Formats: sequence, C-alpha cells, structure tokens
Amino acid sequence: MDETKVFEAYARLTGLKTNIPQSHDLDMKWVEEYHSILGILEKETGKDYSSFKVPESETPVRKTQGNYITENSPYYYVKTCDRSFLMMKIDSFLTFFELLTESKKSGKPPVGFNPPKVS
Repeated sequence: MDETKVFEAYARLTGLKTNIPQSHDLDMKWVEEYHSILGILEKETGKDYSSFKVPESETPVRKTQGNYITENSPYYYVKTCDRSFLMMKIDSFLTFFELLTESKKSGKPPVGFNPPKVS
C-alpha cells in the first residue's frame, strides 16, 4: 500500500466535503469525484468500499426548463444527487477512516471493547 496515495485521497475527500456547493441538487461531477477517491482507496487497500458509494437509485434524472426570457423552452435532462445524501456518504466514510486509523495507532479496537480471541 502506498501511504502517500492514501493520504492524498484523504486530503481530496476532506477538500471535496468542504467545497461542495450548498444547493439541494448537485451535479454528478461531485459524485464522480467522490467515487474516484473511493476507487483510489480501494485500489491501495485492497478493500471493497462499495457500501459507501452513492447508488444509482440516488442519482435520478431530472427535467430542467430552458430559457424563460426568450420563451424557448426545451427541456434538458440531467442526473443529479441530493446534497444531504452525498454528505451523509462522505461523513460516514470519513468516520470509518478515522476509526480505522485511530485503532491502528492505538492498537485498540475502534469501538471500545476487545472481541474474544479465536484459537
């Protein structure tokens, strides 16, 4: 595992979280960037983080209207993602990442108890 790439992905993820627009419906570029970061972490760690990804069902195609001033009103169809859903996914992954790194530093389980040892 290349720790530099892991740190870079973590920095990109925290930067993404900080800079996501406040609008309700987000352009898919934000979801794509998030998935790209998870892909880097999956590659570097060999783990599957698909449960943290935004599912297709949460990225509906929405119809938007054209220019109302010129009365030219073609409809455009764009995929979007609800901001609060994406933020929930990002926050849950960052919490997971922090628990994982803290437990590795301290040598203690991340949830405060020692599971039984299996021989």
